[in-house]
Amino acid sequence: RDTLQIKGNDIVTLVYQEGELPFKPAVHTSKHNYLFIVVKKEPNILISGAPCYRISLAAKEGIPPKYEPDYPDGWMFAKGDELRQFLLCKLINGEKAALMRHPSFYKKISQTRAAQLDGIVKKYNRLKPKPNKRGHVIRKSSVF
Repeated sequence: RDTLQIKGNDIVTLVYQEGELPFKPAVHTSKHNYLFIVVKKEPNILISGAPCYRISLAAKEGIPPKYEPDYPDGWMFAKGDELRQFLLCKLINGEKAALMRHPSFYKKISQTRAAQLDGIVKKYNRLKPKPNKRGHVIRKSSVF
């Protein structure tokens, strides 16, 4: 019996896999899921008496699946704090990697940052803006 339990946000998805069927990210039709961290319990393997989990990564086109913390593909962890910490770091850094590397996210982030910076300049600008020859306002800020 092959089943998947999927938990995640719009960018990074944590997949708990049972069975032997390979996980295929292309099957997920969401336009917002880019990275998948697949966790599979190995039923017959124990590490220091604890259940063992195999971790693998899958990414849709445009996102490199390698980001910190790094590890060899197919690495196994015993259930516990090390696995939890690893997964949390991978989820957070995976979202950062997607936001900084995928063109659709990068454009949106650039626009958001420009709007935020413009808001800061408008709020703290102590000089009256003057229009140039074309009528565009050139803001000179005393903040910078």
